[in-house]
Amino acid sequence: MTKSKREENGFLGKHSEVMGDVWAALFGDVEQFLHILPEELKNGKIISQGTIKNRKGYILADSRSSLPLLHLIREMNSKKNVYVSSAPLLPGIERNVKLTDIHTWKNGGEGEFAGSIKKVPYHLYFYDPFFLTDKEKYVKNEEYKISLAALAYNIKLFKDYTFNVSKGPFYEMQLENFLKENPSKTKEDFESPVVRVSGEVFRMFFPSEIVSSFNGVGEVEDIFSCHLFDIPVYVLKVNFGHKGNDEFLVNLYVSSKICKGYIPKKGDVIETVCWLTGYFSGLK
Repeated sequence: MTKSKREENGFLGKHSEVMGDVWAALFGDVEQFLHILPEELKNGKIISQGTIKNRKGYILADSRSSLPLLHLIREMNSKKNVYVSSAPLLPGIERNVKLTDIHTWKNGGEGEFAGSIKKVPYHLYFYDPFFLTDKEKYVKNEEYKISLAALAYNIKLFKDYTFNVSKGPFYEMQLENFLKENPSKTKEDFESPVVRVSGEVFRMFFPSEIVSSFNGVGEVEDIFSCHLFDIPVYVLKVNFGHKGNDEFLVNLYVSSKICKGYIPKKGDVIETVCWLTGYFSGLK
């Protein structure tokens, strides 16, 4: 029997291994990120170090923004360093996650983990901004405390909608019940049943075809804010599950650059395509 892709490596989907969509979601376009990058690298301080392809690797961070960016550098020799990549650091909500697989990107310094949370019916894949050092802590099927957060690629208010059922088994059953209950009526008196779809029953956090990217519908339970330089960023505490056994809370970061006039409010049910991130905060 041929194993599914998830059975083989713990992941379902393709690894994009690029960050263009992330910077477009935060800054509005990639050019704005490239504009601030030289100054970030110039002022950044080393906050962590590890190994990238048998050479020293460093994570740099600057403190000018309340939403910090992390920059990955690989040392080639004592006089030369090479820029590898950057990622936003998104503080999240700690959950106990059983990690089931690891994927290292081709650049050797970035990567993703696969895992699951008890009583949460979603298999998770997330990008780790501290992968350089967290990869050394990973043991398959071990449970860790992971700080989970997501970045919205897009967002909109989920609007309840209704539709008429004018044929099919459900229509026929409703028509039959109507005629039984109203013997003096005819088929012409019957009004097609109306079905209402609400965000309350449509909660989800479903993986897209790209690893670490999810389609989500959830309720905003709280709102905070921060800034990426001069760009306002909403931090939404979103429950993509339901209160109780399958509750799944995630900090969702939403740059004002992608809101298109929408201002999130507490109690809103939102739709989003988002990028899930997480980093180790300790053993269970």
